[in-house]
Formats: sequence, structure tokens, C-alpha cells
Amino acid sequence: MIAKHASKINAEWQQRYESIDRALAKAKEEPEESRGRKDEPASQGWTIEKCDMHIQEMEHLISTGGIQKDIGRALMGIPLAAKRRLQGAE
Repeated sequence: MIAKHASKINAEWQQRYESIDRALAKAKEEPEESRGRKDEPASQGWTIEKCDMHIQEMEHLISTGGIQKDIGRALMGIPLAAKRRLQGAE
């Protein structure tokens, strides 16, 4: 009886970890998308309009109290830097 339950538990354990191994192998086979370079915001999907939209959203969150002012200003630096780089590229 003990051997029967032990073999059942072992089979469940092997099945679970084999499925994890298959998923990891499949993930390695799929090509990774290129995210673009940090110094080229356009390659990462940024546009001047998108930067302005994110800046306005963050200002709105700060003014309504949805986010702390210091954190909001720090996060606003990302689209500001992207916008500066985009304007310098034109």
C-alpha cells in the first residue's frame, strides 16, 4: 500500500516538473523581441504626443492626490527625458 502511494506521488511530481521543463524549453525557443535602445526613445515606441499624454496624466494624478508629489515628479522624468531626446533627434 505504501509503495503504491509513493509511486503515485512520484508520478505526479515527475509530471508537474516535466511540464515546467517543457514550458521553459518552449520559452527559450521563441525569439525575444528587441526593445530598442535607451538613447533612442522612438525605437521603444515613444512619440512626442505620447510623452505629452503621460506627463499630463501624471500631473493630474499629483493634483488629485492619486500619487505622492515626489514619486510623481520622479516618474514624470521618464517621458520628459524621452521627449527631450525625440525633439533633439528632429
